[in-house]
Amino acid sequence: MIGKKQFGGKRRRRRFVKPRRERERDKWVTKRSAARSGDYDKWFKVRGKLHEADVERKNQIKTVDEFLKQVLPASPSSAPRDASHSDTQTEHGPP
Repeated sequence: MIGKKQFGGKRRRRRFVKPRRERERDKWVTKRSAARSGDYDKWFKVRGKLHEADVERKNQIKTVDEFLKQVLPASPSSAPRDASHSDTQTEHGPP
């Protein structure tokens, strides 16, 4: 009787190979998803820069506002009104 080892021992399974069309599709999907993740990374960086610019712009406006409040006199609309100006009659006529 002939032993198994003379014929190479255990049989090897054939490796499953996808059809060519599926392999090409998989390559395309992989490439596309890599491109999309790159787009997301770019957007994430741009969003961060926009946020930093917005914060910087707000700080500049705040600084200018504080400076103008120190330099300019108070406007009449923001000054408290006297009791003599609180008449019941308005410029449009009697109430």
